[in-house]
Amino acid sequence: MDKVGIVMVYDNKSGGNLLIYPNYLSMSLSINRQYLFGEDIPDFNWYLKKMGVFLRKIKLSSIQCETIY
Repeated sequence: MDKVGIVMVYDNKSGGNLLIYPNYLSMSLSINRQYLFGEDIPDFNWYLKKMGVFLRKIKLSSIQCETIY
């Protein structure tokens, strides 16, 4: 397998597309993004907390969060 794509939705409200490659994974926050209060910046911490159980089960060397406008 080269890669696997999964659409994840939390509580029928927010989520995104998760792409799993052999050496890394990538998530696009594309479904009703959660933002920091009063800001136009995604609340990456909210997403990381929701994915906590999954992230603890895989081996991670780093996490990178970025916003592209």
